[in-house]
Amino acid sequence: MKRIGILLSALIMVLGLSVSVQATLEDMNDGTIYDTTTQLSWLKNANTAGMMTWSQAVAWAATLNTGNGFAGLKGWRLPTTTQPDATCLDQGTPGGSFPLQGHGQNCTGSEMGYLYYVSLGNAAGNPWIAAGPFTNIRNNFYWSGTEYAPGTTHAWSFIFRNGFQYYSSKTYSYFVWPVRPGERSQSRPVPAK
Repeated sequence: MKRIGILLSALIMVLGLSVSVQATLEDMNDGTIYDTTTQLSWLKNANTAGMMTWSQAVAWAATLNTGNGFAGLKGWRLPTTTQPDATCLDQGTPGGSFPLQGHGQNCTGSEMGYLYYVSLGNAAGNPWIAAGPFTNIRNNFYWSGTEYAPGTTHAWSFIFRNGFQYYSSKTYSYFVWPVRPGERSQSRPVPAK
């Protein structure tokens, strides 16, 4: 009987942990989803603007800050990619005095990578299956706002097909999914600094 109690406790614990993966994502009922762990607000619709070049994507994200801002919030931008990123499966040497650049899968140091792997609970190399409360996530590349330091004609991107982070020519057309940093509550947003 004691053994059944231990097994039941373990099962409840495992189920509780698997449910908590997405528990940090709150639908703010204003067109945004707030991640309470990273304190980032994402557009709920992951395909609001379609595909565009990197420069167009940066400019479009900035339009969300005009007037009262999207959902009454300002500070919208493209997600960042931190480099060096030791969380990535692959590390590349770009040459010169640049540090190792993290690319490939399991990159949780980038905001999109964290969303894909941690907040949504998707696995590396597998097709993404968990979309959480988001709509219209594309099975394609999304732009990061971070330029590739060794060659600023490129910027970092993230593909939601399989959780792969890499750098691409800024002239390519990819999807755009802006974020906005800053703590929020259901009752009122806290302005970005």
